[in-house]
Formats: sequence, structure tokens, C-alpha cells
Amino acid sequence: MKKVVYILLVGLLLLSLGSGSAFAQATASSTIQGTVTDKSGAVVSGAQVLAKNKATDVVRTTTSSDTGYYRFELLPVGIYTVAVSKSGFGTVTQSVETLIGQTATVNAQLSPGATSEVIEVTSEAPLLDQAKTSVSQNITPSEVEELPMVGRDVANLAYLAPGVKATDSYDPTKNRYAILSVNGENGRNVNVTVNGEATEVAFAPYKTLLEVLREDLNLCGTKHGCELGECGACAVLLDGQPVLSCLVLGVDCGGRTVTTVEGLVEDGRLHPLQDTFADLGAAQCGYCTPGFLVTAKALLDEHANPTRDQIREALSGCLCRCTGYQQIFEAVEAAVMETARLKPSRSTHTDVDPARLKGLRSTGTDTTTGRQPQERGAFAERNPRFRRSASLSGER
Repeated sequence: MKKVVYILLVGLLLLSLGSGSAFAQATASSTIQGTVTDKSGAVVSGAQVLAKNKATDVVRTTTSSDTGYYRFELLPVGIYTVAVSKSGFGTVTQSVETLIGQTATVNAQLSPGATSEVIEVTSEAPLLDQAKTSVSQNITPSEVEELPMVGRDVANLAYLAPGVKATDSYDPTKNRYAILSVNGENGRNVNVTVNGEATEVAFAPYKTLLEVLREDLNLCGTKHGCELGECGACAVLLDGQPVLSCLVLGVDCGGRTVTTVEGLVEDGRLHPLQDTFADLGAAQCGYCTPGFLVTAKALLDEHANPTRDQIREALSGCLCRCTGYQQIFEAVEAAVMETARLKPSRSTHTDVDPARLKGLRSTGTDTTTGRQPQERGAFAERNPRFRRSASLSGER
């Protein structure tokens, strides 16, 4: 009896030892197990262990125990990628192939501090402030004085403005100028009031106000002179103040008021300055005349009755190679008297000799110059822009 019992116990023991392998054989599964340690050999608990079947992408996960042990059971046979990771350690990845009824051992040794993380940052940085699109800035006299004497042109001034850089010319005839680009743009629309009319004009942003007036608005009264701000032939009024249009960028005139020599005419009548310039011979070749006229107008708008010294100082930036300036000064003084005559409320005091104007209105010889007034009239008739007015010529 005892022998039978002994045989049964041995059989049960053998059955228990082979049951796991037999069950695995019956289910066609496998097992992966292992221990997680660090470089010193100490076990690492709480490590994340991931087993991924390469053929089916099926993933099983578990964590290591307090003894660093982990185990995956009933895994379909195949090739697995086992990844072991834990915060503060680098990830360890190994590949292993499992067989039916077999246990594969994958031990992992983690290295501390070898962790990495990929961060992708995307953003859109605006190239242009949409709330303020102006790219111009005021050029101070001190900044101009710091430029070389031979380089005080619009190019060097424009480079002081943010966003301005050199660019290629779209027109080969402009290669002698500095070709500029503003924020990479090749065109700009600007709203500006020209001679009392609201105007929207499109032009290349490197153009000066002089080029915009002549080439884009067809206002050719403003003359193209030295391009260096030395002669005054290109003078216009910007918000009522005389400026040299060859040194002003067109993009800087948005929302502002520009007055050229064409804008001096009101209701079809010439400005008194235009009349007196024609009658007193202050306009000869005429190239400098527009600059003198608009500059003189700014003076008379500020000082209704300027002295000869004030006139001379105000017009000192305009050059003339024909008249010797005397006729120009007299023409401004005569315009003061004519303006006072047309507007009696103004003072009629002026330094110009009233006999000078009396001589112009008479049919006799001018007692001041000895010239016949008909000669001046002929000059005015040859220059339609400055025809004599009936008030000064005596015509009715």
C-alpha cells in the first residue's frame, strides 16, 4: 500500500513540473522573462517593460517587481522587440525570438542619465507689423552730417530706414541710381494729397518723391536737377513746408499733402508770384523757377510781409545761373504788394519801390531799369506758363 502511495506522489510531482511546458505546448505559446538592473548591478523596480510582436504589432506591457523581475506569459511565438525604460535612465531595446513551450530570458541593464527628448516648436513670425506698415523713419540733421560729403544722396539716406536694402533695377536706364527695396517688396500703393486732390499712386518703393511726381503722376513742373539736394530745382511743399523731393522717399509721403508748382494756380488764375516772376524777368531759362516759386510761397504763407534779408535767406537753397537773383528778390517783393492789393486787409508796407510797379503798369520806360515793359511782355508770351496778368500789364 505504501508503495502505491509513493508511486502516486512521484507521479503527481512529475506532472506538476511538466505542466507549464505541457500547457505551453498545448496552446502553442511562449514566455519572456528577465531582470532589470543598473550599471552597479542593483535591481531596478518599477521599470516599464514593453514587448512588441514585429509581425502583428501586438504590444504587451508590464513593470518590474521589487526584485527587478518581469515576466510575459502566453505570448504567441515570433520575434519580439523588448524595450525597458524608466525615468532618469536611458531606454534599452533588444530583439528576441520565442519558440513554442520555451522561455526566453531578456535581462536589461539601464544606464542612468542617458535620457533624451525631442521637442518640436512651430510658430509663424510675421515679416511685417500689420498694425503699422510704415517702414520709414525721420532722418535727423546729425545723421546727415555724419555721411561723407560725396555720398549725401537718397541712397545713403534710405539705407538708414529699417527694411531698406539694395536690389536689382527693373529698368536699365536707372542703373546710375541706387535701386532700393523695402522689406523685399517691389511695389507700394500710397494715398497722398497732391495739389489738393486725393490720389492713390502705385510705384516701386525705392523711388524718390521727385521720380513719383514726374514719372508716375506726370507732374513735370518739378525739375530733375542734381539729385544731391544741392540745387533746389526739385523743391516742393510737403505739408506746407519746402522739401527737396530728390531726398524724400515716395513711401514716406503716405497720408501727407504735396504741393508742386502746378498747384499754385487757383481757380484758373496764376499765383501772384507767378505773375511777378514773369513780368519782372525773374524766370529766364526757367529750370530753377519752380523751386523758387514753391519756396517763396512757403515764405509768404509764414510771413505776409518779409524783409529783403528774410527773402534772401529763405531762397538761399535755390540756385540760379541766369538772373543774378536781383530780379527774383524784386519779384517776391512785388508779389507781396500785389497780394496786399488783392487783399486790402493785409499790410501794404514793402521794401520794393512803388515806382517800380508803377513803371510796369505805364506804357513808358521803366525808370529803374530803363527797359521797355513790352520786352518783359514778350518774354512772358514766349513762356505760356508765366503769361502776364492783366492787373500788372495794364491790359483790361
